[in-house]
Amino acid sequence: MGEDAVDRARDAFFRGEIDAALAALEGAPPGAPELALRASIRLYQGDRAAARRDAIRAIELDPRSTEARLVRARLLESDGLVPAIDEATAILEIDSGHAPAAYWRGVWKGATGDIAGARADLGLAAAAPQGDARTCQYRGLARAALRDFEGAVADFDLAQARGMTLPGLFYARAQAKSALKDRRGAIGDFGLALEKGPASAHLHVERGRERLLEGDRELAIDDFDRALGIDPGLTAAHYYRGRARASADRVSAQQDFVRACATDPIDADGFLCRGLAKEEVERYLEAVPDFRRALELAPFFHPRREEIEKKIQSGPRRRPRSILERDHRPWLTFIVSAASVAVWLIQLDPNAGLFSMPDNETLLRHGAVWRYLVGNGEYWRLFSAMFLHVGLLHLIWNLYGGVSLCLTVERTIGPWRYLVAYLLSGVGASAVSVLGHDAVSAGASGALFGMIGTVLAISFVNLGSWRSFIGHPAVRRILLNIAIWTGIGLTLPMDNFAHFGGLVFGALIGWLFVGTQRLGPVKRFAAWTLVLALLGGTIVFACMPRASMAVLSLPGFERAEKAMKEGRSEDALRIADGMVRLHPDRPEGYWVRGLVRLRFGQRAEAVEDLKLALTRMDAKDERRESLEKSIKILELSKPRP
Repeated sequence: MGEDAVDRARDAFFRGEIDAALAALEGAPPGAPELALRASIRLYQGDRAAARRDAIRAIELDPRSTEARLVRARLLESDGLVPAIDEATAILEIDSGHAPAAYWRGVWKGATGDIAGARADLGLAAAAPQGDARTCQYRGLARAALRDFEGAVADFDLAQARGMTLPGLFYARAQAKSALKDRRGAIGDFGLALEKGPASAHLHVERGRERLLEGDRELAIDDFDRALGIDPGLTAAHYYRGRARASADRVSAQQDFVRACATDPIDADGFLCRGLAKEEVERYLEAVPDFRRALELAPFFHPRREEIEKKIQSGPRRRPRSILERDHRPWLTFIVSAASVAVWLIQLDPNAGLFSMPDNETLLRHGAVWRYLVGNGEYWRLFSAMFLHVGLLHLIWNLYGGVSLCLTVERTIGPWRYLVAYLLSGVGASAVSVLGHDAVSAGASGALFGMIGTVLAISFVNLGSWRSFIGHPAVRRILLNIAIWTGIGLTLPMDNFAHFGGLVFGALIGWLFVGTQRLGPVKRFAAWTLVLALLGGTIVFACMPRASMAVLSLPGFERAEKAMKEGRSEDALRIADGMVRLHPDRPEGYWVRGLVRLRFGQRAEAVEDLKLALTRMDAKDERRESLEKSIKILELSKPRP
């Protein structure tokens, strides 16, 4: 009766029907065979304490119970490999053809570095006589370890034919089929393993990897998603999902690689995948220790051991790839550059030398920004100034430093996105220049700093973390160049306000293009709305008369400005004259009249009025410096006779 119960329980166990197997043993006498089988089932369930009790009791009843002693050997593995090897040796002394004991002893010897002894034991297991399903299973495992994958598949097929349908059998057969490049067969066996056992993150990853190799990217990503739903910290799932996404969504792929870098692996596959992920985000020096740890944990028959060894031998990659992916053909950069050259030719004075510097009058006539003119309705200057240059050397310098930068951005995000980023950051730079200081300004440097900001934003999204971003050599070079040019701008007549404005708006726009791809529609809309509102608000504030510090507190200016906009020049001048007559000892009336005259081209009269305003202004008046600058600019930009 006991033997029948054991046979029924073992058959149920091999089919994966654990509850039925335990139920079959309930009514059987507690002899050594029953206790040994129950110990095996408990070990399979992960109940090590119960497995240990049953195994010890079975050995007490029958010291020659190889099944109980195998359970004890596997439990001893946690205490040390030598005791486990000794126990397996004792089993083989009882039964020299015991395939499971020979297999495990081979595995443990390999872990101690005794590769020759390991191969001998695996050969012994592979040559064991065909017996029950479990013997066939271990024969297959041994043959797979010895890289006889066809023989392994044959043994696994035989084990299944003899009643074994445990998930581990299908998993092992899938691994063997994978080594034989039988992708469909491997995918099918991984699926059977998932059907027969509880949901396993590792199985989903393995099936997803096979699907990825087969070219079924969408189903592969689905498997990786399922794996991460079970174990969000699984290194291999993050890494392979990044690989699957790389061709279609580089930003999301980089985020997966970064998450893989932040995990804590526990096995050889995990450390290998973390090392590969670190290579993807260009943390090459950090990847090598992971590869070394993977090699320490990988048994000598690990299917990817050769790959790990090659990674260690090659060392860290010497030439990091670019932080930007370049998939688009550039062409708009050349059109934008040609536009700057065309504007320079238009503004060039034929009577002056080729290398002459245009005066402020020439720059203003062709579209430079100045807060008085922008605040008085000439809003188009915010756009035109980015195509204007202060001489040939200025143009050559911006083309030399800017074309390669613009080409990089255009290749990365595409021509039309590049054009949007260039123009918006250029307009934003002009607006910040108007708000920041009272000076005539022109040049493409604001838009070019916008391209630098775009590169930094894309780089941050691709690298995925501040640590990787700051640590990247290319990013460090860019940040150093920004600091150097800012320092130069503090000593030379350069527009640091435009540089800063372009950098900020370029970074924000670059982030909108690449950093919001994984956001939901609502969050993406909110991000675009906030950034465009900030840009629009800056532009509107720069275009408002009250935004100009020079006219911030001039009474009557709004009425005069309204008259000028409506074409009522005589009314505007009459309003200004009235202010002078009403308060002849105050500067405001002369100041407004000077601005009105300037608006209608009466430069000499405007300068005279502004000087009169200056003589009536208190020495401590905060507006004095701004007015002095305005007079100086007007005097320096007198038209040529």
